[in-house]
Amino acid sequence: MFTRSRKWRVLYYLLFLAVVLLGACTPQKEELPFETIEQADYSPKYETRESGLIIVASTDEASQLDGWISPEALEQLREVDYERFFAAVVFLSWQPTGHEGIRVERIVRQGNAVSIYALVGRPTGETRVSSPYHLVKIQKVGRWSTTINFALVIEETTVVSQSRYIP
Repeated sequence: MFTRSRKWRVLYYLLFLAVVLLGACTPQKEELPFETIEQADYSPKYETRESGLIIVASTDEASQLDGWISPEALEQLREVDYERFFAAVVFLSWQPTGHEGIRVERIVRQGNAVSIYALVGRPTGETRVSSPYHLVKIQKVGRWSTTINFALVIEETTVVSQSRYIP
C-alpha cells in the first residue's frame, strides 16, 4: 500500500522522466559550418523577380549551374567532395538597379530541417541591372542520407522552401 507522500514521489518521478524523455526526442539546433565559394552581384541566367535557392548535392547537379555562376566557381563546385559537403546558391532576385548583394550569415539544422539565414545589402543607386547571389559549400555534420526541408530566411521571413534528398 502506497502512502500519500510515496504516491506523490512516484508521480513526480514519472513526470520528471517524461520531461527528460521528451527533451531527448526533440532535435537540437546545430550550426552547420560553411564557406563561400563565390559571392557576386550578377548572374546572367537568374532573371526571376523573387529570391531563389538551389541546392547542389552532386557533381552532375553542379554542371547544371553552367552560366548561372562564374566558370571559376563552377570548377570549384565540380571539385567539392559531395560525401562530406553539399552546396547552396542563394539568389536575391533580379534588381533593376545595382545592389550590394545578398550574404549567407548562418546555416542551422534541426532534425530534417535546414534554415539558411541571409542578409540583403542596400541598393547602390547605380543604373545597371543586377541579380546578386552567394554560393556556399556546407559541411555535412551528423547523419544525412535523408530528405531535408530547406528554408531560405531573409530578414526573419521564409522566402523560399524546398525539400531535397541529401545523400
